[in-house]
Amino acid sequence: MVNRKPRSRARVRAARRRAEEAEAKEPPPSAVTRRPRDLSKFESYYWEQGLVSKEEWGSFIAALRRPLPVTVRMNSLHHLAADVEACVGAASDLLFPSEGSGCGLPEGPRGEALPAPRKLSWCNTWQFPCDRVAVKLAATPYTRALQKWLTENSSTGLLTRQEVVSMVPAALLGVEPSHCCLDLCASPGSKTTQLLESLYSRPSDRSGAGEWVDSPTGIVVANDSSPSRAYLLVRRCAALGLATSRLMIAAHCAQRFPNTAPPMEGTVRHGFGSDRYPPGQYDRVLCDVPCSGDGTLRKNPESWATWGPDYGSSLHMTQLQIAMRGAALLKVGGLMAYSTCSFNPVEDEAVVAELLRRARGSLELVDMSKALPTLRRRPGLRSWRVMDDDGNHYPTYKSSQGPGIPESRRRMYCPSMWPGSPAATQPLNRCLRLLPHLQDTGGFFVAVLRKVLPLPGPSTPDGGAVGVAAEEPSSSPGAKRHGPAEPAGFPVRRSPKVPRLPAEKQRDSEAVEVLAPAVPADAFGPLHSRRQAHERIGRQFLEHLEALFGLSGERWRAISSQLYWRVGGGRRRAVFYASGELSDALLDAPGSARLKQVYVGCRVLKWERCRRSYNLRLTAEGAELLSPLATRRVFRIGRSDMETLLRSVNKSVHASRLGASTAERLSGTDPGPCIWQLEPGGTLNVPGEVDAPAGELSGAARYPFLCGQEHLPRATARKILSAIKGVA
Repeated sequence: MVNRKPRSRARVRAARRRAEEAEAKEPPPSAVTRRPRDLSKFESYYWEQGLVSKEEWGSFIAALRRPLPVTVRMNSLHHLAADVEACVGAASDLLFPSEGSGCGLPEGPRGEALPAPRKLSWCNTWQFPCDRVAVKLAATPYTRALQKWLTENSSTGLLTRQEVVSMVPAALLGVEPSHCCLDLCASPGSKTTQLLESLYSRPSDRSGAGEWVDSPTGIVVANDSSPSRAYLLVRRCAALGLATSRLMIAAHCAQRFPNTAPPMEGTVRHGFGSDRYPPGQYDRVLCDVPCSGDGTLRKNPESWATWGPDYGSSLHMTQLQIAMRGAALLKVGGLMAYSTCSFNPVEDEAVVAELLRRARGSLELVDMSKALPTLRRRPGLRSWRVMDDDGNHYPTYKSSQGPGIPESRRRMYCPSMWPGSPAATQPLNRCLRLLPHLQDTGGFFVAVLRKVLPLPGPSTPDGGAVGVAAEEPSSSPGAKRHGPAEPAGFPVRRSPKVPRLPAEKQRDSEAVEVLAPAVPADAFGPLHSRRQAHERIGRQFLEHLEALFGLSGERWRAISSQLYWRVGGGRRRAVFYASGELSDALLDAPGSARLKQVYVGCRVLKWERCRRSYNLRLTAEGAELLSPLATRRVFRIGRSDMETLLRSVNKSVHASRLGASTAERLSGTDPGPCIWQLEPGGTLNVPGEVDAPAGELSGAARYPFLCGQEHLPRATARKILSAIKGVA
């Protein structure tokens, strides 16, 4: 084996310096310097649609060629208001740049001056003048400082990188602390965190055991069809701490998400013969459906090469199915937001128009023209054209089924893609279209609907009306595929294989052949034989916890009834805390067995492998939950000892490095988990572990990043260190 001569530090620094100098001579390949894309097909399609006026067309296309600014939404959890204020204060040089500031003024890739960041008050968001490529390259002092600030604070939950237009649907829903919310297509989770923060956005006083006086009574259910993306959602929401005790994450195909509410009186087992669907259980439903994603072209410029209208047309039926399912799960009087990041009216207004037609007066479009007054928008379209990738225009559904058209393309179209009568499309001007040139954002479409009556009931087996009025038989080639005799009014269809855009917005949807959009709660059994359900922890383990931490009293008995662990899948690895409302509505509901649960509540205890055994350890949320109730293994320490422990996170600290009083109290402590509580005040509680035989202890539980449930440990330590700077 040949031994390689190690490179000296001086040579490494010299090589790094040469690389930086070479990079400084040539501007980085940001979206500003990329070659213009061929927009001829895109321009032709949307010019025909009349998406914007002739006067605005040039501004619209020019905005699409520019990179998308980075936007950051600050956490709105009220009990974190002081932390968020400190986070904003630490970035004063970034948010209010000046000549003498440490990071300088914002500059473009060629040294041109950029405008200062601006605050969007309606969503507590900051919009920066640089795009994500520039932040990633960090070629200027300003972008380097911005990159550092984003990295340090995003994992602690104080801020979320989210596009401005994607915040609009959740903002329009007006979530209240008592609302039960459902996010049907949730991953990667920025809208879910926005819904969850809305529950806690009102002022409340901290009482004991991790709860707030006048705390919310609502819950949030987040769903994604892919389990892997659902776990990504877990990582995104974990930084919200104990607020996730009101969160459940599930992995269902959105079109088949189960209704766990009890059946309405008068319905029969399979729903046939009833004139209405079972009641929904959600006050707010967010349907941010999979789409072609051409509204994200500023963020994903590589998508220009594969853009075509066929992909949006192939998603139309899936989007309609998800919207119908969301409407079925909505309570009467509740609001549902249907949204896409697409400009295509076949994915937008066509879906909303068909949804209203099938609802037969059960749904109404809400006029949101007065909501969010500083948000610039355009009304929805009332007419549009259906075209294919080759630029062919089909004026009617019948013309799309001609003999000269390939079978795969004929099967892609359905009658609901075409605009109906002027009376049917009249309400569509209440939809919101957010366009890039209006406020330097991406493209987005939002429609807010209110459920005023229960949805029309399902069909009889002999082919009666199915969620819609019975239709006249059609002699068109697709009549058998699109007739009313299919279950739940949805056709059985197979979409053609079309190229998928590599946009972040896209989600892989499971193929669904037959769909029932809203069935009674007991209409079918478990959807997944290997579901990960949760059950309350056993009495023996509760007694062990009570003896370990000295837990007792009414408050502890209430909390202990809300502790769960997973059943099935082998050895139990963690204990979860779920709010009482989440337990009553979903975990203990009659139809909860059909929920494919990925995560419930927040993790408060876990078992970590240590040599040949498993040690019980607290998480940061567990320490916050138990510290007001525990009478044992809670060590009140001063600021210097807390800093010593946190600066050695994930490492053992010998007791001799701590104060004499702390070391004396630790001398007779048995090995096991503990809580470090900062004095004075006792408002900061850090999970720890005592290893008495070795005379060592750890400052914070040594988190392995299992499923991403806990905060990143060093980010947590940084957050607490910054919080204790002002403690005397």
